[in-house]
Amino acid sequence: MVVNNDWQLGTRAATIYNGTDLLSSFTANAYTSGSSTPYVGNALVSYSGNQEWNFADRKVYWPETAALDFFAYAPAGATNCVVSANDISYTAAGGPSFSVNLPATSEGQDGKAEFIYAYVTGKTQAQDVAGVQLDFHHPFATVRFALKENNDALTINSISIKDVKTSGTFTHADTPQWSNQSNTADFVATIGQYFPQVDAVQAVGDTYIVLPQAFGNGKLSFVVNYSVDGGSPDELEAEIDMTEWSAGSRYTYIMTIDTYLKVSVTSITINDWTKYNWQ
Repeated sequence: MVVNNDWQLGTRAATIYNGTDLLSSFTANAYTSGSSTPYVGNALVSYSGNQEWNFADRKVYWPETAALDFFAYAPAGATNCVVSANDISYTAAGGPSFSVNLPATSEGQDGKAEFIYAYVTGKTQAQDVAGVQLDFHHPFATVRFALKENNDALTINSISIKDVKTSGTFTHADTPQWSNQSNTADFVATIGQYFPQVDAVQAVGDTYIVLPQAFGNGKLSFVVNYSVDGGSPDELEAEIDMTEWSAGSRYTYIMTIDTYLKVSVTSITINDWTKYNWQ
């Protein structure tokens, strides 16, 4: 097995799958095609060097005639992941699905890994004996912030994204989608970072996993809590005309902070992830 990727590295206290080096192992399942009957159940696949990936504790041979459907996910066993292994399921009709209740604070996300999955159907020995290709998908989105300029040297204490959904159910099915989104909360990213008054874009905090979702009234707002020269904390709010976060996209909000006036968002960048290939 060979895993390829061309993602750019990012920063975060926990794991965002941005490089092959982070995907050291994953869990693989194979089912008799069109059924929920396991042919290979929860097998650990590990990287063994030189672009080689192998089943850790067994050799797996193709059935002579039957086709197989493959479902794989990382991190292996959903260890320290935003998705619990107990909340991952599979049916022949809908394929893989999972439910989630995302931590609404950066402290809650610290140490948690992103969940990625792959799903292909109808693979046979005759056509795929050289290997099955799995494209790993990102069912979540991520958010990060940057500071373009500020009229005072200041410390950003936290950034709160207002009224976002933290719970939902994802199903691959014919059209991968999220449903049953609920539990609205303010997502609070604790920053505690000093920013000198410089003419350069400065990263603010880490990258955080969020649930893909639509925003009420087509607007997204966040509150920046900051202090100037060790003074008392103050807050400024920014509102952005934005309809949704989409699965598999990375959102970067670049801010200008004028402590006499307001926080403004000078630009928004949206980058799609590329895919891992399992061959």
